[in-house]
Amino acid sequence: SAKTHPLLAPLVPQLLDLVKEYEIAGDGKVRVEFVDPAHDPELEQEANQRFGIQPVPFQVADRYQSSIVSSYFNVLIQYGDQYEVLSFNDLIEIKAQSETDVDVQLRNPEHDLTRAIKKVLNSYQAGGNLFDTVQGDITFNAYVSADDALPESLIVFKQSVLDSVEALQQDAKGRLNVNVLDPAANGGIIGQQIAEAYGFQPMPTSLLSNETFYFYLTLENGEQLVQIPIDDLSQGGFERNLEASIKRLAAGFTKTVALVLPAQPPANPYGMPAPGGPRFTQLEAFLGAELNVQQEDLSDGRVAGDADILMLMAPKELDEKQLFAVDQFLMQGGTVIAATSPFSVDFSNRTMTMAPQRSGLEQWLAHHGISIAQQLVMDPMNAAFPIPVNRDVGGFQLQEIRMLDYPYFVDVRSEGMNQDNPITADIPQATISWASPIVLDPDLQGGRDITELLRSSDGAWLSASTNILPVDARGILEFKPEGEQRSHVLGAISAGRFASWFKDKPSPLLAQEEAANPAPADTADAGAEGDTEHEATPTVVAGVIDHSPESSRIIVFSSNAFLRDQIIQLTGSASGSEYLNTLQLMANTVDWSLEDAGLLGIRARSHFNRTLPPMDHGTQLFWEYLNYVLAAIGLGVVALVQRRRHRARQQQYLQLLATNA
Repeated sequence: SAKTHPLLAPLVPQLLDLVKEYEIAGDGKVRVEFVDPAHDPELEQEANQRFGIQPVPFQVADRYQSSIVSSYFNVLIQYGDQYEVLSFNDLIEIKAQSETDVDVQLRNPEHDLTRAIKKVLNSYQAGGNLFDTVQGDITFNAYVSADDALPESLIVFKQSVLDSVEALQQDAKGRLNVNVLDPAANGGIIGQQIAEAYGFQPMPTSLLSNETFYFYLTLENGEQLVQIPIDDLSQGGFERNLEASIKRLAAGFTKTVALVLPAQPPANPYGMPAPGGPRFTQLEAFLGAELNVQQEDLSDGRVAGDADILMLMAPKELDEKQLFAVDQFLMQGGTVIAATSPFSVDFSNRTMTMAPQRSGLEQWLAHHGISIAQQLVMDPMNAAFPIPVNRDVGGFQLQEIRMLDYPYFVDVRSEGMNQDNPITADIPQATISWASPIVLDPDLQGGRDITELLRSSDGAWLSASTNILPVDARGILEFKPEGEQRSHVLGAISAGRFASWFKDKPSPLLAQEEAANPAPADTADAGAEGDTEHEATPTVVAGVIDHSPESSRIIVFSSNAFLRDQIIQLTGSASGSEYLNTLQLMANTVDWSLEDAGLLGIRARSHFNRTLPPMDHGTQLFWEYLNYVLAAIGLGVVALVQRRRHRARQQQYLQLLATNA
């Protein structure tokens, strides 16, 4: 709109110039239109009804009047029948120094526009032929036993698989090759090959049976291999998993993140959520702007077949089945991202308490050479945090909120970030709250590539105390370094081939099936009806993949809390603006894992997320007085130059008078 809020008005020409640059860079593939809907009723009706773009009422005031103006400040990105709308809330960033001092800037319009363009392109391509975005040919391999070795239900499912793949071959136009191989044939040569290459082992028909069979389905495209999960023995379920697997090989489709969140406390009788439970809605929304984020339930022992990334946020007491789901997702070549720590923080009654927390991943991570110590990292290079402090006033306990330096909030700057890895190279700063040190055992890594992402400063020390608010008699927090002071790893990547934690162990899914459907104690005396019910039990395809391909990765951040909604809000309150650095860190981690580096270099650009490096009081005074001295010197130089110019003009004037005389 021609007339908008005074704080938004200076941003309009900046945004228009940037959009014009997209048109120039598009070289004829981008058409740009600048529209004021208020001046064109037909376009305004289309914006309102088709795209849901509504004007926003702003209160404006000048020296003549105070009024309300309904204004548009939107960007519409459209491709085919797909579109994305960015409003001013999506484009701007606000920093409030006080109630009257508010600074408004464009947050990161280049990232927002590029993300929206990628999203509409991906959505449009998802509606077309799957093979249009796949480079080269695809090979479908079915490592399936002969019918006489398969359970009856899998014989029917095998035919459904072949029918679906045959129908898909027609759409592929010769680019889909199908191989049906019996691993047990010819002395088991193929079985040995797939066991060595992919870790595929024979599946037992039941927990106590010696009869085994093979049923593994894979897709290959060059060097990339994707295993098609078998979690639904219907034809429709297989076709969904097949389509999701093809999309993992293709470029241009929106990827799916399976997000595992901690269980929330039960709601109160009025349906309101109970306070205190860890919530990650901001992380979910931030990732959801570019990816398909689905909350995952691991209780069935499986990860959804369309998941590209498995993300575990503050996992708590994972049982064997849930751990099996995580393990086998990694064995299938997936990436597991875990934010976990041995401690959890609870916010209640205007105070903070810390208690130990068991994630269920401890032995699994240690098996892969990654351990998280039962201690907390405290760092003199830390971020400010609004802390509730109790103060004794005349025998009464008075609680007040103080903004204090808090060593448990490790302030990681460029020195502690891996500048050679795209995940952290462009992140200016990250606050990692209540983090524990990560210990990487090279002897258990088995030749995998280890990359350290985040480290504390060299002055950090460790504490095993759960008293995170140590207050003296004066109500002042006391934090004193204890023990050795050195840098500690807070985030790391382990990439390569992993050996399964469940290798040479029975599948937990089969154990559950036997417990839920026990066989008759005396099969000779069992009635026909009982036999029928036992035979009708659904078949569980639950093999254990012994090892992963080289593409598997484990990415660990040693904190349960640094991505929680409440922590992000409190961290932002210290700077007076929205805090996005840790969310950008996780988005970069996902993009890097998906090998989609298109937005990595521009995601972290914004105006208010570049905080100054921490300084002690003496250093602050030095720079403050140095600014005063430099300002005084600058004024003196200006005065000297002006004086010389004045003398030069006087001399010219006197010479002119002497000449005229």
